[in-house]
Amino acid sequence: MTPQDPPQNPDQEVSSQASQPDDQEPRPVLLLLQQKQEATKLSFQLRLKGKKEEAEKASAKGEELGRQIDKLLNKELQDWLERAQALEGQLEKAIKDLETAVDHIKRDFQVAQNVTSALGLLDDTIAAAKELVSPG
Repeated sequence: MTPQDPPQNPDQEVSSQASQPDDQEPRPVLLLLQQKQEATKLSFQLRLKGKKEEAEKASAKGEELGRQIDKLLNKELQDWLERAQALEGQLEKAIKDLETAVDHIKRDFQVAQNVTSALGLLDDTIAAAKELVSPG
């Protein structure tokens, strides 16, 4: 079958739709997942710097964010997707700021200040995720 040929049966059509790019994923969910990944990177960098206590805090915050993401994914997406759109810009900025903080920690630049900043950014993201789970 060539790309121009129509599918022979409905199952083929479904499978071809399933292989489309991930642009079908709600962007706020992807941003939250990216932020969780940054929390893991932060924890790793802090461990490399010998900052075990701070690394454990970052790891715990990443786990809390993961729990909030799981709650979101278990809810009906339509209920919170509209509210999530409003947070998109805030989440994008938080990711950029956290990436910068992790990079500065990696390069031994103002480590204590950047650890505090990074942990605060994770707190803000967790609060935003909680707001999506149960607004008000």
